[in-house]
Amino acid sequence: MQGARAQSPAGKPVSRAKPGYVAVELMAEVTSVQPGRPFWLGLSMLHDEKWHTYWKNPGDAGIPPTFSWTLPAGLRVGEIEWPHPYRYPVGRLASYGYEGLHLLPVLAFPDRSLKPGSTLSIKLAADWLVCKESCIPEAAELSLDLPVRSEPAAPGPNAARFVDARGRLPRPVEGASGEARFDATARGIEVRLKLPPALAGAGELFFDREDFIEPGVTPQVSADAGNVRWRSQTTSNGRRLAPQSLRAVWVPARPSAAGPRAVRLDIRLIAPAA
Repeated sequence: MQGARAQSPAGKPVSRAKPGYVAVELMAEVTSVQPGRPFWLGLSMLHDEKWHTYWKNPGDAGIPPTFSWTLPAGLRVGEIEWPHPYRYPVGRLASYGYEGLHLLPVLAFPDRSLKPGSTLSIKLAADWLVCKESCIPEAAELSLDLPVRSEPAAPGPNAARFVDARGRLPRPVEGASGEARFDATARGIEVRLKLPPALAGAGELFFDREDFIEPGVTPQVSADAGNVRWRSQTTSNGRRLAPQSLRAVWVPARPSAAGPRAVRLDIRLIAPAA
């Protein structure tokens, strides 16, 4: 499958590009870097209407974005911090991902040895698959220069975007728990969640593993006083994963103003009876 790749002109750093159906920009939350003080980088993705890219578990089809960094001495970065996804059903299939304007944040760690007055030249080669009725692989080579200064860094013009993206990161909630029980036959499964009442009710449950739940099966959700029952169907491999715990994300349909937009859970799988 032929895709689109945007490259920087020789010797000219470019922080933004649009190789096809997604406009991307490498950005930082701050205007400068203070030695020893972590800061946030991120890839902004603006999708053309009705096109979407993918979460780390893409669902029935798709490939999540990948980042390859070229970093100066004295700087390292973490992995992509994945904001909670959305579910996109298409016929009998479903994908997990993002559309519209979206930011994938990454935490950066500058050494204390960095010299104020120097400049950090940060380069990112990003690849992603974007889909509508069909799917197109796209890529871009982006770069960003940030000055090193001794004083604390000031928020940049995109600081609010990072605040919003961090607000969409799943986080643990005290008292929240979950367990999954398999039907005696077939591949049905019921996940029981205990959540604060403000986070219970309608919502979506996403598992990190790709080989556990059938994404195309529409889940059945019911809730009562903080207890949520979520019924769906496992893959043919699902039962083999018990007993263990699997990471998952609960996204309430109506999050409270004071609560998180997404809850990080470890779902305990109860092994089916022999």
